[in-house]
Amino acid sequence: MSIRSGSGRATHDRVLRLLPRFTTRDAAAHHATTEGLAWVARTQDRDAAIDTEQEHPWPRKN
Repeated sequence: MSIRSGSGRATHDRVLRLLPRFTTRDAAAHHATTEGLAWVARTQDRDAAIDTEQEHPWPRKN
């Protein structure tokens, strides 16, 4: 599976190989959907934490 982001020269692909092998397409699709949604949630949590830090730059931590 490939997840593409960016555009032009800044395009980036994340290529994922799913293991184990699945006996049905439905099982593979379910696994891919679950993993993809988990990845999105982790990314959003990380981005929210970064945004929170940027909203309050003072006092600066050493």
